[in-house]
Amino acid sequence: HNTGNPIGSTSPKDLSDNARNLDLLLLGDHPSYLDRRGAPRKSWKGMEAAFDAAQIRQESKFDSTQADRLDRFDAFIASSGWQDKGAYAADIVITSHNQYITFSGQPYTLSPSTVVPYTTTGIWANDSSKFALRGDSVLRQDLASSKGAGSIGFNRSPIAAAVGSLAKAIAGLDITLWEYEHLVTVRPISGDPSSWDWAPAVEAAVNENADGKKHVNIVVPVGKFLCGMVKITEKHRWSVTGPGTLIKNTPNPMISLYRCNKVNAHHVGLNGNIVWDEATHGSILPGVGRTAYAVGIYAEQCNDLKIFDCDIFDFANDPISIRGKYAGGAPGSANASLVTASERVLITGCNIYNYRNTAVYLGGVKDCFVGHNAIYTTDAFGYVRGNGIYLVDWCDGVLCFDNKMERIGDNGIGVGEVKNPLAQNRNISLISNNIDRCVYMSILVAGGEDVLVYDNTLTRGVMQRALVPEAFLLSGNPGSLQVRGGNTSRAHRVRLIANTVDQSHQRGIYVFDDVAITKANWTSGVEVTSNIVRRSQQENIYVNMAIPVFVAFNQACDGAGIGIFTSGGHDLFMNRAWGNVNHGILSSQLNTFPTQEQNPTISQNRCWDNGQNGIQVLGGALVRANPPRPKILHNKCRGNGASGASLGGKSGIR
Repeated sequence: HNTGNPIGSTSPKDLSDNARNLDLLLLGDHPSYLDRRGAPRKSWKGMEAAFDAAQIRQESKFDSTQADRLDRFDAFIASSGWQDKGAYAADIVITSHNQYITFSGQPYTLSPSTVVPYTTTGIWANDSSKFALRGDSVLRQDLASSKGAGSIGFNRSPIAAAVGSLAKAIAGLDITLWEYEHLVTVRPISGDPSSWDWAPAVEAAVNENADGKKHVNIVVPVGKFLCGMVKITEKHRWSVTGPGTLIKNTPNPMISLYRCNKVNAHHVGLNGNIVWDEATHGSILPGVGRTAYAVGIYAEQCNDLKIFDCDIFDFANDPISIRGKYAGGAPGSANASLVTASERVLITGCNIYNYRNTAVYLGGVKDCFVGHNAIYTTDAFGYVRGNGIYLVDWCDGVLCFDNKMERIGDNGIGVGEVKNPLAQNRNISLISNNIDRCVYMSILVAGGEDVLVYDNTLTRGVMQRALVPEAFLLSGNPGSLQVRGGNTSRAHRVRLIANTVDQSHQRGIYVFDDVAITKANWTSGVEVTSNIVRRSQQENIYVNMAIPVFVAFNQACDGAGIGIFTSGGHDLFMNRAWGNVNHGILSSQLNTFPTQEQNPTISQNRCWDNGQNGIQVLGGALVRANPPRPKILHNKCRGNGASGASLGGKSGIR
């Protein structure tokens, strides 16, 4: 009706308009409606929408305010500690009272009455009134930081009473190279300890602490540390241990020990740095030339030495060289004699790889255990000049046990081959070693008395002819497991028992005396028993010694040549030979040695499926002239001669 009457009107028309407007304000869908006088009024719907919008604005404002409070609180916490502005100087701008400068070794902050920001003048007399000495508050904060321990001085001293202080507790801990960091003088990059030469620190750590009264540990911390030549003399009862690695930084031995007893090296890495070493100082390879002895650990006349659980690698010479004291020359030379042995040596659990010469070199060592080591070269390094274990001379009571060798650039284990007939190795045991792929012999015994070679597994030995180029080709036809007697390298009482020789690139087992050997030096007491020899490129077993050898209980099979070949009056008993391309057993008198016994005893052997004769015995004038005759008893042969070119090659026994 829109009468326009004033408020308080009792006109029925106005009452009707009011009722209609009230209905719209309560139930209408629009946020507002005009009243009867034309003024807009919010509806219930509009008030709800306005309330919801206000709530959203309040929540957003609250969240924003809380985030701002959190940021300001974090900033407050961060700025609540002491902030170092450095040493006092001119033009240092200080913007808050928790910032400090250092003057004469003491921390100062602005006094509460000094207005910030404040800029220093550089003249302490003018600025001192603006600052207050902060005492130990800054020190407390520094000590609590991650670098706080570096602010604590320490002087190691013997513990003579109960531990009642931190200093005494620390003095009871192992010694680390960092305690002798101040002695390191070669620092190519001052801020990079990995570029420093830590040899002076290693020497000092040993010399100052190894008094022989108690055992001390010298720790190489986590990391890599260059190390020049370390020479220790007559320091006893100490260990060098990891977990860090020392990297060779000298053309000479890395660690040399002279007359040091009860010394251990364990759980530490020794890196020979061979790429740098050979590029700088030459190589032992033929035609290259090198004079410096780039060994890892060199020990002379040391007793109770233990090297265990170490990684030793990339050396241009022997990773480990243990010797006695010699006179008259170096080990292996004609005039060398042993003065004093190194005794009770243990080398075990080590990982030795990528090296030249010999992984473990022993000369003049008594009562030694070399066992459970891994010795090898990687594919990238290749087969380049290196024995596994070499017992040179004057060794007595050495056990090589359960070593794993692979890709060896010379012999796997060598015993002897010396020029002094008096310098024989004695009481040597080579047991349960596993040797795969050697350029030369897997095991060579060329000078030793009372040598036991037992339960070894030798695979793919004498690879020289299979490698290109043939850099170190030996003359003759060597064997994977070889015993050699000579006038200087004498061999007596050598037993080859229960070994497995597989896939030799030349002979499997080769037992012989040098052609020039004199009767006084003939090898004696050799046994070849219970071995399994198979798939050799030449004879599986070859025996040619002046004095008879006991050859028994062996299995010689699937060879590209003869199963078992002997020359001389040897005793062949209960051997098995099968599947060989040539004869199963051939006893042929080569007459190598004058007055050698010529008449073998061949009994109870079994030969089958060999390409030519099962057993063939060739005699000669010496056999006929020197009875008794050969004895061939109780042997059994079958299926032999399939590839024999004539009846002479198709016999069971001929």
